[in-house]
Amino acid sequence: MSKKPTPKKPAATPTSGKKKAPTGGKASSSRKQMGVQSEKQPPKRRARRVVYGLSVAAVWSFMLGLVTLAFLALDLPDLDNLPAPGAADQAVVIKAANGATLVTQGPIYGDWIPASEAPDAIIRAFLAVEDRYFFEHAGIDFRGLGRAVISNVQAGRVRAGGSTITQQLAKNLFLSNERTIKRKAQELLLAFWLEQKFTKEQILTLYLNRVYFGGGAYGIDAASRKFFGHSATTLSVAESALLAGLVKAPSSLAPHINPDGAWERARVVLGAMADTGALTPEAADKIKKQPPRIMGAVSGRDVRYFTDWVLSQTSEVAPASKGKSLVIYTTLDPGVQRAAAMALERGLSGEGKKRGASQGAIVALDHDGAVRAMVGGENYGKSQYNRAVQALRQPGSAFKLFSYLAALESGIDPNDRFIDREINIDGWSPKNYTGIFNGEMELHEAFARSINTVAVQVAEEAGREKVAAMAKRLGISTSVMPLASLPLGTEEVKLLDLAGAYAAVANGGFEAHPYGIVEVTTLEGRSFTGVRQ
Repeated sequence: MSKKPTPKKPAATPTSGKKKAPTGGKASSSRKQMGVQSEKQPPKRRARRVVYGLSVAAVWSFMLGLVTLAFLALDLPDLDNLPAPGAADQAVVIKAANGATLVTQGPIYGDWIPASEAPDAIIRAFLAVEDRYFFEHAGIDFRGLGRAVISNVQAGRVRAGGSTITQQLAKNLFLSNERTIKRKAQELLLAFWLEQKFTKEQILTLYLNRVYFGGGAYGIDAASRKFFGHSATTLSVAESALLAGLVKAPSSLAPHINPDGAWERARVVLGAMADTGALTPEAADKIKKQPPRIMGAVSGRDVRYFTDWVLSQTSEVAPASKGKSLVIYTTLDPGVQRAAAMALERGLSGEGKKRGASQGAIVALDHDGAVRAMVGGENYGKSQYNRAVQALRQPGSAFKLFSYLAALESGIDPNDRFIDREINIDGWSPKNYTGIFNGEMELHEAFARSINTVAVQVAEEAGREKVAAMAKRLGISTSVMPLASLPLGTEEVKLLDLAGAYAAVANGGFEAHPYGIVEVTTLEGRSFTGVRQ
């Protein structure tokens, strides 16, 4: 039998070392299907996993929210007992030497006026400038908040807050002005609570009767009576716009101290009222040119520099009076005060204008140091910085007094003779104002003629340290270095200190420390000890 021929294997094709890919038999197809199933999950299973993840996140978010609410609520006030407006403020009445009232500070309250009885103009003014969507939101106005953010970003600084009237009421009733995330969050919680507890009209009523307008006035009626002299029920559109503008910065915009700033802000409110349709543009433009009359507006003759200084001294001279409502009797003479203010006004408009001086200060003391007048600047409404008390300035030749007093105490006689000539002290050569040297003269003549070179010579002979010590003894409270130029007033001093030193000379050499308080009593008349009599 012949053998069946064995079939030949096909020749191998070179593959450059690479294996051939499977050609798709059953086994490979099965493996491929298993691989696909391992990469893709059924839609139902994937949906269940998503729902489970969201549920876990929701539970943890809810728990975190509860913890946050508990933390924020830890120090929230008693929401069912609304505090009285300004209850913690101190009432103070400051009297002049003749018994006239100079200033009344502290909380002032008027009649309680429901929003339904308030003039339509005051309602529209507040809504236009503070909360346009008050009757639509639930305590937070997200549109207003968005506008505030955009406005702040465009301005590059914080110029708008975006707080609603409800938020402002929550802050005014329960919170401080502290700017923290916690306080803001508490404000939002309280705003939601107020919206749930009260109607919109009740919230508006609370706000209008508790908001602070400056000058100690809480509520629209107190502010209207203080600034305009009449009840809030008769407020005009111009007056309403002015009041609505004050809540942004009541301390600095209060019209009795800053009428110009208050009206400038009122013009912004009138523009907002025109934007919201509360006024026609023509009516708004007309009212912008007709500011209302302000009662007791501050002028250049204002006494507030003095009363501010007196208030800063009260706790020192009458420590037991701290935190109590007081009547403070002072040394100020209204007639002398008016004369001093007029003198400063003339000086600044005359010689001051020629020399480029825009500010000045005056202090008038009695022989014992009683302050009869104090003007700390050109206009208190524009600048509350008291240059009579706070500013440091070189006194110039006024300091020569201490040089001559030290010389007399050292035994130098007023009739001793000195030579007004060029001198050199460690490379420094003082000159006279006239640029002329006058030769030999007696000491009292040099003092009368304010000769610079002689004043320096006298200080060198008596001793610079004695000159500096004499200034300290007479009440100069600032640092005075014993420099060669000290007699010419190169060291800075306070005007009040310098006036007190000269008052001691007028007082026969006895101390004349400046003072402004004669007596401090309670409103009922009980006097505190430790007050200068």
